[in-house]
Amino acid sequence: MKRNATLRNRSGSKPSSRRYRYTRVLDNRKHPIRGLWRRNQSFLARISVEAEDGRKNVKWVPLKAKTGAEAQEEFRTLLVERRENRLRHIGRSPTFHEFYEKTYLPMLTASGKKPDTITTEKTHYKRWQKALGHLRLDKIRPSHIQDTLNKLRARFWGSGCQ
Repeated sequence: MKRNATLRNRSGSKPSSRRYRYTRVLDNRKHPIRGLWRRNQSFLARISVEAEDGRKNVKWVPLKAKTGAEAQEEFRTLLVERRENRLRHIGRSPTFHEFYEKTYLPMLTASGKKPDTITTEKTHYKRWQKALGHLRLDKIRPSHIQDTLNKLRARFWGSGCQ
């Protein structure tokens, strides 16, 4: 058999159906580092995290590191954060509406605030919901808030109230 005549190198073979190629990151002794991967010139950590229902899920966490040593150090800090239950949120952040329904509203009812204050806050939320309810919390920018405030001002001042 010729040197390059493997199944993979034949001209008639099918290309891989995978979009990205994941490769293990190697340490300075050329041993693979457990849980650390590389894809498209960026580093990824593959760790198991506990979901809301108590089960453990495996997640791919993108790392900001540029070199293998930096990635290994960031991976170690990620594992320490996981052990101390102060791991940053992994995955998609909730929308403004989901955050209000699942997190803020239960806190608001248990906050001990007066009923009129709660009513006022709910009314304010309804105005913000129309403009920001569909946006994810990490995607809300100062420009979104400024546009919403400008629209509210235009509506208020346009009605003849001064």
